[in-house]
Amino acid sequence: MHKLGGSIIDTAGKPISEANILLIAGADTLRTTSNKDGRFSFKDIKASKVTLNISIIGYERYGALHELKEKTTTLAPVTLKNAGEMLKEVVIRPQPQPIRIKKDTIEYDAAAFNVMEDDRVTELLKQLPGMEVDDDDNVKTMGKEMTKLRVNGKDFFTNNVKDFISKLPASIVAKIQVIDDYGDQANFTGIRVGEPVKMLNIVTKPGMDKGVFGTISTVGGTNSQYGAKLNSNIWRDQTQIGFNGGFNKANNGAGSSKNSSANGSYLDKIGKNINSNLNYNFGNMQSDSQRESLIETTNTLGTIFNQTGSNGNNKSNNNSLAWGIQSSTKKRFFVINLGLSQNKGASNSQSFSRQSGIVKQDLNDENRSSSHTPNINVGGSWSQRFKQSRNNVSFNFNFSRGVTSSDQQINSHTTYYDPNSSAMVKDSILNRLIDSQNKSTNLGGGLSFSQTLGKKDTIASRNLNISYNFSVGNVENSLLTYVTDAQGISHYVDTLSNRYHSTNITQSAGISYSYNAKKLSYNLGINAQPNLMRGKYEDRNERISNSTLNYSPTLNVSYRISPSNSFSAYYNGSSRAPGFYQLQPVKNTQNLQNIVIGNPELKPSFSHAINMNYNLVGLKTGKSLQLGIGASTVQNQIVTNVILRRDTLNSLKQETHYENTNGTYNVNGNYAFTLPFGNRKYNVGLRGNVGYSQNVSFTDNVKLFNHGVNFSQALNSGYNSKKFSASGSVSYSLSTNNYSLQQQNTKNIENWFFNLTARANLFKGLNVGLNGSKRINSGYALGNNNPLIINASISQAFFKKKSATISIQGYDLLKQGNNLSRYVSGNSIVDSRSNQLTRYFTFNLSLNLQQFGSK
Repeated sequence: MHKLGGSIIDTAGKPISEANILLIAGADTLRTTSNKDGRFSFKDIKASKVTLNISIIGYERYGALHELKEKTTTLAPVTLKNAGEMLKEVVIRPQPQPIRIKKDTIEYDAAAFNVMEDDRVTELLKQLPGMEVDDDDNVKTMGKEMTKLRVNGKDFFTNNVKDFISKLPASIVAKIQVIDDYGDQANFTGIRVGEPVKMLNIVTKPGMDKGVFGTISTVGGTNSQYGAKLNSNIWRDQTQIGFNGGFNKANNGAGSSKNSSANGSYLDKIGKNINSNLNYNFGNMQSDSQRESLIETTNTLGTIFNQTGSNGNNKSNNNSLAWGIQSSTKKRFFVINLGLSQNKGASNSQSFSRQSGIVKQDLNDENRSSSHTPNINVGGSWSQRFKQSRNNVSFNFNFSRGVTSSDQQINSHTTYYDPNSSAMVKDSILNRLIDSQNKSTNLGGGLSFSQTLGKKDTIASRNLNISYNFSVGNVENSLLTYVTDAQGISHYVDTLSNRYHSTNITQSAGISYSYNAKKLSYNLGINAQPNLMRGKYEDRNERISNSTLNYSPTLNVSYRISPSNSFSAYYNGSSRAPGFYQLQPVKNTQNLQNIVIGNPELKPSFSHAINMNYNLVGLKTGKSLQLGIGASTVQNQIVTNVILRRDTLNSLKQETHYENTNGTYNVNGNYAFTLPFGNRKYNVGLRGNVGYSQNVSFTDNVKLFNHGVNFSQALNSGYNSKKFSASGSVSYSLSTNNYSLQQQNTKNIENWFFNLTARANLFKGLNVGLNGSKRINSGYALGNNNPLIINASISQAFFKKKSATISIQGYDLLKQGNNLSRYVSGNSIVDSRSNQLTRYFTFNLSLNLQQFGSK
């Protein structure tokens, strides 16, 4: 391999920047441009004889043959003469290829999609087939959250997708890549195990890997809202400095909410091939909340209907500091990370619970609590590739320590009724103080070795991989309960208190064979995972000890069938130890209507999951079809066993216990099809998901099965041009829950959702936007109004670069919004609604300053 460098000057000796340089070395063609000092360089040149061509408007072309006798060659400055007569340059631009498929990557050419002037990356992502972006800038692809961001393959500030897609302009983007990422160490060693993370990589246009950008904005609104934000960033490739800060106060419909935050980040090179980063985050939040729920709990005696409601105030104060150092060369890779965090919280709430059905009683609670959670974590990895044998060895470690301390004061007033006559039988008052503390320490590490098999092959590599990993978790818990009598004197209750200590040791040993070629890569093997858990109850002189041994395959396949389609599959197996509240055998009486008692004989659960994906694209048309199929099951799953007990008043109370069981599984499939036409100004898309699941729970020691179907289908279309964009969609979703108990009826939720969004850039920086949506709900136990939500905005930009903007936004103009949700837990179905302000107006003033590239 050779390196070639040089510089370009004019006849006056001044450097010439932005010159186009073409290097032809045998069958390879390399391109670059000269920098502001006129310098250029090429590396990894295979041939020893090369042809160098240099061109730039206004100067005569240069062409010459050079022989590279040394590994590193520096040419004498190349002098370009002024062109005597300059013809108008003719630029032939090839038709952009919208989508291209690689083994683990789907690549989109930004030039094939239409965005408006001054649009952010967010608007570009919304047009890409298979991508979904919501109003909070959460990005999903094929139903999976995308949280990791890089720019030009390098770490970018916080590396969080949400933080920057609304800040970076779409005009600097050349390509968008969606990558199945297995981590930096896997990228270095080539050993890919487990489930990949969806990573977004933004490839910028040449010379656009630097810039200064930021925003200053203020907001005021009809909901007693006011606030301000400051965002500033300096980006010079690997030198990155960022600061964000802001505060906001508003009426959220239940009371006031206040938020303030600040964060700073710094990333830079500290040596050859070594980068260091530092991040600090601060957040303070205070909010009032209201919530109501209707819970239906089924058991062998009948159904309990529980109407609940709560309102309260929550405060939190969070600080975190993270530092890291990373180095990557062809032979060696290492990374070290250190994190510190401290969270403080306090809450004050009032709640009620009205039970009917086979149990009739009322519960009113006042709850005050405070908590403090400091944490520290250290982790790192190191990999070494041996040049002669082409083998590699890797080592990783992690350590974490966390303490959670909380104090609760709970004042409960319970009223009992006769289930037949509804007459009040008795009421009682119970005041409790609960002090709890959790100390957890985790130490883990691993070692892997990869042996190259066969002779050196430039087409493919084959490796035998051996790995060992361990994790030791130590937990100390204490739960101390005091009851306050009528005279205000607190008494310690040993039957409701407990001190517990446990150690969980998880190990994993595996062997696999990996193959890596241009089109096909796979890793096949087997893992053995022994697990040992030991615990001791300090006040009872009781001990627990159990162990399990699980075997699971190692499977990762990535196959690029052709430039237009690819297939991938992976399996993931993982063990999970039971938590403290699931193990402790004493009563947890924080909720007097549902006493929780742990099971010290619980074993760790082990989950199995397999997923397969297929991608098909039209290289010229841009049409796209993405398919996904997945299945999962859990061995020794920890589930609830809800038992009804009669108290001294012959009233029923619920007790929740925990059991290990098998029988839970889930199967799902999803697809997304996009068809663009009209030079990709128009597009029609169809996407959907269908899943079938079986969940297991126990009621009065009877094993129950809950069968559920989740089905969704959406049709969407859009139009995008430089001045106007519009999109519309209609979707339908169905969710069913069918219990094996005969007296439990099937519970179905159906939703129809219609949405229309339009944006227009009218003239001289005037922009208008409109969004309308209609939702039709059925099947909820709580009432709903099938809301029609209409939002509108208008903004005007000022100055030459449109850096200042005034905007007015209106939300839920018809005031019809409400928030409904449903989830299933064990033998209970929970419908919830949160109260919040939905109609309000805001006035925004912002100053957006940005400069990208060398100019």
